Amino acid sequence: MFFDFFKGDLIFARSRSAKSSHPLSSSLSTVSTDNISLPLYDYSNSYILVSTLDHSSHSRMQLDSRCVVIQHESEKRNDFFLGTSCKSEIMYSDRWLFRDPNFDFCGIWSDSDYLIMRTAVTCAPKRIVELEPGKILERYSDSKLHLRKFATKERLLTTIQEVIDSTENNLPLIGRTRIRDEKSQTTVIIEYPIRTMNFSGRRDRFQVDTGPVLWPNFEATSQRWVEKFRLAYLGYNTFSDGEVVLRVPTSIKASGADAGLKAWHYSQIESIKADHEIFCVDEPQVVFVQ
Repeated sequence: MFFDFFKGDLIFARSRSAKSSHPLSSSLSTVSTDNISLPLYDYSNSYILVSTLDHSSHSRMQLDSRCVVIQHESEKRNDFFLGTSCKSEIMYSDRWLFRDPNFDFCGIWSDSDYLIMRTAVTCAPKRIVELEPGKILERYSDSKLHLRKFATKERLLTTIQEVIDSTENNLPLIGRTRIRDEKSQTTVIIEYPIRTMNFSGRRDRFQVDTGPVLWPNFEATSQRWVEKFRLAYLGYNTFSDGEVVLRVPTSIKASGADAGLKAWHYSQIESIKADHEIFCVDEPQVVFVQ
């Protein structure tokens, strides 16, 4: 693995000839969350690039959000990134481009592990591998996370009026949600662009509705953290608590041959105990690699 910090960009990669390290713990322009210093990323300009084992094809996918997992006892930290969704393809074909029947494709990526999620029109574990976890270097020849920051310093919004003003002024908004699980002694920090922000100046209220984000399942028994996440949309209208709606297998009301069918859908609504931070960027020029 190597990393290169150049003009506001953080790049880290894994390749078969690289040595292991953890560049994401490097000191950058950071935001502190309970003594945990983390860089704040511009997700509209951040990507993961993966290459097939034979180097014949490469895929660049935009990143949707990040989830940072900190285990209290060991102080071990792991960063996981959610890639944006795409459709299943027939690569470089001269005729047909999309597979039929089609399915959604997206992935979760860390510095060493991945989880690919394939979503057909109905749950189809016998037809496709819906959840495929693994080691990156056993499936890909290399992977590279290209993480960009804003060129100017972010600003923490601490009042409702600041949130409303920043939204009305069309400034980029980035959210952070922090949850703590006492049983496992784990803190999780979820970072995401706020794509939909509702507000009412007359009522002095705001309401976040955004996603998808990675939401931890602390009850999951998997040994690998990459398998403990579910996709969720996140909503809140104060700086604490709120709700998530989780993507889960959901029963379809049908009869006859379709009875018992399920589909992956955002249907499971849960109240949450959490703390939220909202940041804006006052001069949102993005620094690019020259």
